Amino acid sequence: MFYFWNGFNSPVRAAVFIAKSPRLISLISIPLLINIGLYILFFHYGNQAISQLVSQASMWLGAELPAWLASVSVWFLKFLGWAILIVISALAFTLVSGIICAPFNDILCRTTLKIYQTQTGLNFSAQSLNHSAGSIIKLELKRTLVLLIGGIFVLIIGVVPFLQVLAYILGAWLLAFEYFGYPVSQK
Repeated sequence: MFYFWNGFNSPVRAAVFIAKSPRLISLISIPLLINIGLYILFFHYGNQAISQLVSQASMWLGAELPAWLASVSVWFLKFLGWAILIVISALAFTLVSGIICAPFNDILCRTTLKIYQTQTGLNFSAQSLNHSAGSIIKLELKRTLVLLIGGIFVLIIGVVPFLQVLAYILGAWLLAFEYFGYPVSQK
């Protein structure tokens, strides 16, 4: 039972471990900055596309509806556009960040293992983690494809009555597949 409750403290221990090592901070910050840059571009161009669509819709709404209803509709369309952008970014975050971080995971894993062994004094053998960036990205793209196909399948069976339990089980399996995908692929 101790290990169950000790798991809630793991993010704090991980943050302390990372904060003590400048090398780990650099390995984490590079893909994080790339990801943030991509999302800034996504929101910038997404906002431009939504603004164009809303302005086209507002001209049509202004001609067809009373002025007060057209202005309310335009505000609603702007809100709906931003909500759609946020939902798309939230759904795509795991997939995009997994592909971006894939080449860094191997280096991060090796560096973390070395630091942990020197800090704890434990010496255990681990297989060589020297994989090419191309093979790592190819593996991540395969995992992403499995997640997309599985997610669409779970979405479809989730709306069928009496299959929601199966959808939850498959969704949990896909979540475990995503988060344990890299460590298991290194075995």
